[in-house]
Amino acid sequence: MDKRLEELGKINSISPRTGSDGVFKSTKTIFNQPEFIEWSEKAKYILNRLQPNPLIEEIIQIIDGLNGWKDERDYARIRSKIQLIIDNPDEFLPIEVTTHVSTETSLSKGTDIQTAFEEYQLIKQIGQGGNGRVFSAKDSDGNDVAIKFVERDISKRKYKRLKNEINFCEKNMHKNIIQIIDHGIARFRGKDYVFYVMPLFPVTLEKKIKSGIEPDVAILIFIGIIQGLKFAHDKGIIHRDIKPENILFAGDSDDPVICDFGIAHFSEDELLTAVETKAGEKLANFQYAAPEQKVKGGATSVTARADVYAAGLILNEMFTGDIPQAGGYKTIAEVEPEYAFLDKLFNKLYQQNPDDRLFPADKILNELYALIENSEIEKKKAELEKAIIPDNGDMDFNLNVVRYYYRDNGIVFELDKAFPVEWFSLLVHLDSYTYVMGYEPKRIHGADNEQSLVMPIKGNVDKQLLKQIIETVNEWINQTNINYRNFLKKTAEKKRREEIEARAKEVEEAKKTQEINALLAEL
Repeated sequence: MDKRLEELGKINSISPRTGSDGVFKSTKTIFNQPEFIEWSEKAKYILNRLQPNPLIEEIIQIIDGLNGWKDERDYARIRSKIQLIIDNPDEFLPIEVTTHVSTETSLSKGTDIQTAFEEYQLIKQIGQGGNGRVFSAKDSDGNDVAIKFVERDISKRKYKRLKNEINFCEKNMHKNIIQIIDHGIARFRGKDYVFYVMPLFPVTLEKKIKSGIEPDVAILIFIGIIQGLKFAHDKGIIHRDIKPENILFAGDSDDPVICDFGIAHFSEDELLTAVETKAGEKLANFQYAAPEQKVKGGATSVTARADVYAAGLILNEMFTGDIPQAGGYKTIAEVEPEYAFLDKLFNKLYQQNPDDRLFPADKILNELYALIENSEIEKKKAELEKAIIPDNGDMDFNLNVVRYYYRDNGIVFELDKAFPVEWFSLLVHLDSYTYVMGYEPKRIHGADNEQSLVMPIKGNVDKQLLKQIIETVNEWINQTNINYRNFLKKTAEKKRREEIEARAKEVEEAKKTQEINALLAEL
């Protein structure tokens, strides 16, 4: 165990004792015990050098407030809070890093950076802003990373925000939130820097928008942004600077990663250092800032609804290429009519009054999924109602004899095309026909190629009999053609009725689904 924590843990060996005189004669006190006085001075010294945290301030206040009247109760409170620190050393012990000191080296390509357990080599600068410089780099295993450097002599407020950002992004893992994997301090040309290391995400949403984004991909990106915001908002964290430059992607991936929590508002559970937000402080890029962020003195009243406002602007921009402005803007319908349904969602996020915006993230996702489902249903309904079912009942089907000849004890009738099975069945089952005795339709059979009919011949035949057989078979073929066309027509009509009924049922089911989804979206 860390020696500082061991020292704090010695509180457990000191117990309140009943007073021997004065007003505390029957009260258990600890404030005036020599061993407690010695421990408390050491404890306050140690506590003041741990990571700033409201819990530490509370412990010091309790220690300083001991006066004998409530010592027994307050002693129990001190012990329990000290135990929390001992049980969670990573949350409270100050950052221990190896500082790479070089008064000659500058932040540039080839510079080596060290932390307690890793070494990095800078490749090139890939970003710079008022909040620091970002370099691509490689770790000791050759993995690509990004390292952000911030000068240590920044204002106390910015420094505290940086500590909170590092704390949050190291502790919390979500695929749509940047993960900080290492951090440290370094000195270059007489300047001290705090830096943190992240996976390298070489593509920003800003670049993707300039290159053009497919509509379905834009929807997936928006879903990822909202899911990342939901994770943060559920922990009481407000980003306050959502913009395309702060949405990153790995290579060809379309999974967005939200970065730069440097000006975020953190809940007490995620807060490492208390930061006071000044009324006039600018907390976001003006183009993506919500109306309440632009009002002088409004920074203190900004809520998570400001993040979804910015996300709404980004949704529109991914389709139109422009950032919506109050004076007028392109709608998604103007650019992608098929995705006009997204304008409904955008309008609910673009509300100037934060209380009127669709919120929280769960509702936004539910609304989006409902709109997508509704759009698919509308398409299906339109296709069903518009579709023309082909009428195959008027097919001009006809078989003709192209020649006839004698072979293998039968007269072969060669047709101009193969006959369907149903056609042949109608031929041999004719119920009204003329025939020569012994040469009825049921005696005829098909050849192997299904393009010839054969009438077997019995015994000797003369010219007159052959003529009669040929004439009657031709009559049967003509009648079968008529019967087959009627068969096709009836079959097609039946199929048409069945398809019309099935499509009508699908349309009704689609309407019902639409109505229920609309009700669910209102919940």
